[in-house]
Amino acid sequence: MEVEEALLVYKDGRLIGHKAAENKTPTHEIEVKVKSVVKKHFEEKKELKSTVVSHEHYYVMFQKGTDAYLVAIAPGTQTLSLGAVRTPVAMIRAMDAFEKENKEALKDWDGHKGSLKNVDETLDELL
Repeated sequence: MEVEEALLVYKDGRLIGHKAAENKTPTHEIEVKVKSVVKKHFEEKKELKSTVVSHEHYYVMFQKGTDAYLVAIAPGTQTLSLGAVRTPVAMIRAMDAFEKENKEALKDWDGHKGSLKNVDETLDELL
């Protein structure tokens, strides 16, 4: 699956960063939907670390960290069972590295992207 958009979302639903593949423009519509799903997921499914959701014409892959989610959006229309899909290893590594590097800042994030390290680099790893 080719990732078209990648997002980092704080556990309360605030957007940390959002990037699109070179041939795509980040879409506000997807951003709003993803932030809503992430917030709900963080509150209701605390035990799940990786999830894939089929939404309209896209797969939305979530990798949960301690204080944030890494989200990858790829085109697709088939319904998938969670057991048949694996979150890419790149997402796990990227999320772990991002949270390790920003452990203190993420505990009580002030909402400023500049207070976090490697936001764009983390998103670029998925595109």
